[in-house]
Amino acid sequence: MKNFKVFLALIAIGIFFVACNEENNLKSSVATKCKYELTVSVADEAIDQKQIITTVVTFPNYDGEIQTQDISNAKTWKTTQELPILTLPAEGVITIKQSLKDGVDFSQKKEYQVGLSYRFVVFSMDSDDNIIDITDREETLYSTIPVENINKVYPDTTTIKFFVDAKGVVSIKENN
Repeated sequence: MKNFKVFLALIAIGIFFVACNEENNLKSSVATKCKYELTVSVADEAIDQKQIITTVVTFPNYDGEIQTQDISNAKTWKTTQELPILTLPAEGVITIKQSLKDGVDFSQKKEYQVGLSYRFVVFSMDSDDNIIDITDREETLYSTIPVENINKVYPDTTTIKFFVDAKGVVSIKENN
């Protein structure tokens, strides 16, 4: 009988700890911030990209202020930003703008190989940095463009919008 009482006491203690753990999990499952990582690279086959294209990225920083970065001369560029979420739902916008560089003599070639790759990952997190949701988007935009069409293709803007809904669920939408 004594062993049975000890057994029941251990079960009761176990249930108590499980209940406390569940309560802690519920408290920390509210999104309080989001973090994103954006990597932009010249596509492998885009041998003319850096010589003829100006690439500018705009993105929200950790204060929510819009930053602008000219990445024209970079083979690969990356930013990681953590944004506090004051209210849900929340959203952010990133743009990748490409335009023809001034002073380039385009008559030197019959066609140009240009393009970018990007990878965008968004996390919603709770106050303890536990990930609530994660979504990513990856794309390579590469073209061989005849010289007579180069002015028809550029300027070009890719807009990436990300959303964190009231439950911390993340989504990404892109417009070209």
